[in-house]
Amino acid sequence: SMRGSGAPAALTLYAASTFCLQPPGDTISRSGIVDAVTLGCIPVFFHPQQRELWTDHWRAAEASVLFDWTPAAWAEGAPQPLVKDPAVYAARAAAMMAELIA
Repeated sequence: SMRGSGAPAALTLYAASTFCLQPPGDTISRSGIVDAVTLGCIPVFFHPQQRELWTDHWRAAEASVLFDWTPAAWAEGAPQPLVKDPAVYAARAAAMMAELIA
């Protein structure tokens, strides 16, 4: 979870945002994913395995966006977000996020 002097500002931004970027670092998981979900922000993942985290607790495919940034995705050209209509998707994902934090 977030720590340090910038944590309150970051959490405020998460809470006010619709989408929160969650690139992997040294590992696929990161505490920012949990922070985003807890605050109702839809996580944007950059690796397909990020959607496989915590499957007992949420349906990531329905409440996240995958912007596949893996070498395999680049082999076919620049990666594109896997969302056809962001506004409709955001509404649906936000409804699921509300269920998670209710």
